Amino acid sequence: MKAKLLNYLRYIFVGLIVAMFMFPIVWVIMLSLKPPEYNFTIPPSFIFPPTLRHYWWSLVDPGYYNKHIYNSIILSSVATVMAIALSAPAAYAFSRFGFKLKNFLMGWYLGLYLAPPIVFLTPYYFIMKSLGLIGTYPAIWIAFQIFSVPLGVWLLKNFFDEVPRELEEAAMLDGCGRLRALIHIILPVGAPGFIITALFIFVFCWNNLLFPMALGGPEVKPLTLSTMEHFRMIGVTWNYIATGSVFIMTIPAIIFIIFRRYLVRGLMLGAAR
Repeated sequence: MKAKLLNYLRYIFVGLIVAMFMFPIVWVIMLSLKPPEYNFTIPPSFIFPPTLRHYWWSLVDPGYYNKHIYNSIILSSVATVMAIALSAPAAYAFSRFGFKLKNFLMGWYLGLYLAPPIVFLTPYYFIMKSLGLIGTYPAIWIAFQIFSVPLGVWLLKNFFDEVPRELEEAAMLDGCGRLRALIHIILPVGAPGFIITALFIFVFCWNNLLFPMALGGPEVKPLTLSTMEHFRMIGVTWNYIATGSVFIMTIPAIIFIIFRRYLVRGLMLGAAR
């Protein structure tokens, strides 16, 4: 009886923790479906006639969020590809070679990742302005590399460490060069690591608000920024803010669901070390 009671208490505790974290998400979804007259009722209304007019306004007529969703996907996807392309060679070098200042450089990458993004904003703004890139996709793609490349280097180095060196050495003994062995042996074996790294970088870029706010413009405005601007454009329209927030949460969630198999395998790498 005592063991059963402890199990019940454990389930209740876990259930309360899950409910605590899920409540804000459920509240935002409810707010996106509420008619405006139910927003500020006291006590709060949990039962109401749901409406899809906020989603209709966002996606169909006039389709306010369509352009911004497209911008967010383009900004995050291209920045992720750039970060993987830039960080993979560095991570491979840190994993496979010993050289002077190796630990210093790894610490430097970590410092770049941990530094507040606002520190880099002013110099990046003037650099992009001098290049005539303010208000364009490349300005934001380049700015996103500040935290994407260090994150990619640290994650990919761990994944490269998990790939046995013997596989690479055997391929090189059979006539493969190091680059060919990397492409045909290391990359397929380490695919879960690349996918999980790309997922994390994508989410960091997707959620970033600072760089698009300073370096972007009307034509490259992402979903996060367009949702926030409801506070100043047409007043505090909570239902449309909640609708935009649902889109912000949903698209990364769909991507994680699609790649969940690789996500679990990637998270397990290094667990036995």
